[in-house]
Amino acid sequence: SGQSASLTGSLTGATSVNMRPIQLTVKGNVPMSDLEKAAEQVKQLVGGVQGIVDQDYNLQPPRPGFSVAVNRARAADQGLSATTIGTTVRNLVYGNVASTYQDGGDDIDIVVRLREEDRQKAQNILSLTIVSQRGSLVPVRAFSDLVPSYEAAQINRRDRQRQVLVGANITGRAQGDIITDIQKRLPSLKLPA
Repeated sequence: SGQSASLTGSLTGATSVNMRPIQLTVKGNVPMSDLEKAAEQVKQLVGGVQGIVDQDYNLQPPRPGFSVAVNRARAADQGLSATTIGTTVRNLVYGNVASTYQDGGDDIDIVVRLREEDRQKAQNILSLTIVSQRGSLVPVRAFSDLVPSYEAAQINRRDRQRQVLVGANITGRAQGDIITDIQKRLPSLKLPA
């Protein structure tokens, strides 16, 4: 489904987008890049209304990172499957609950993963070794490469749809008049499908 925009008003103002007196929600089951384009259009529309200041949206820029791209043929030559590689690397980087212990009435997970300094450098990931089905230790670099990637810092959802909040502060005009002007302009939006 495409995006939709809805408008809400409140009586408070703040520097945080989600606390500004004018708020529009842009949502849809579309790629984040399309949702960002739609939010930018809504931001521009709102910015054209007299009495609007500080319009912005709450989408954080993507965080740079990397992915481990497995060459399946080279991995198979080493006796490794993509599933084994993915599970092992994921567990080493993000951790795996190895056990739990009780402290008073609380169950506390014991998580096993690489030390922080070993997880921070991409080249350290390539130096990890994985036990093959043949019992030999094979370094990750023998069957994979690191590929730059970006991941969303945060994806907000409502009713199972991705959403971005566009917010603005007001000055010099009544909030009700500003909301009326925005509502008149909303039908002119040409949101990506």
